[in-house]
Amino acid sequence: MVQGFGNAGSFLAKFMHDRGAKVIGRYYETGRKFKADVIVQLSGTGPCMDPVIIDQVVDMFLQHYPKRLYVSNTLHRTYPKGMDIEVFTYEALKDAYMNASSSHDFEQVTPFIVKRVGEAAVGKVVHDQDLSHHDWSVDTLEDFKFMEKIFEHVHLHNSSFSMTDVLAFIENG
Repeated sequence: MVQGFGNAGSFLAKFMHDRGAKVIGRYYETGRKFKADVIVQLSGTGPCMDPVIIDQVVDMFLQHYPKRLYVSNTLHRTYPKGMDIEVFTYEALKDAYMNASSSHDFEQVTPFIVKRVGEAAVGKVVHDQDLSHHDWSVDTLEDFKFMEKIFEHVHLHNSSFSMTDVLAFIENG
């Protein structure tokens, strides 16, 4: 997928495959290369990402910036696992990159960003219903088979399906 982005894809592919680079360094270098002001991080193991929810998290960030430097729907989990969306400033990322010292900080980027910016600069997007018991991430073969069923049934009827469509499929089987 990264290779479909031309020169940008080549750059991204280099960072995705460089096993020696720490996660925080890959984020930082990619943000620097593309002169990013804001980074939107989506769960790489979540194939059922809902664009409406992405927009809600991004909108909250934009409405509350510069008071909020980090906004997410993961800190108080009410959305299904695999629908993880985080939005933060490049400057917050840069600060975390420059100050990371432990292996945990280098690999677990956003918890370190949250720690660095402080609770007052953090925004939490919560759903009106607790859906945190759902796990829509693909980490195992069993997860993959579950997603395969969702895509076979839900995607067949609506190629731009939403979280609501997936919930309806799960509830109605």
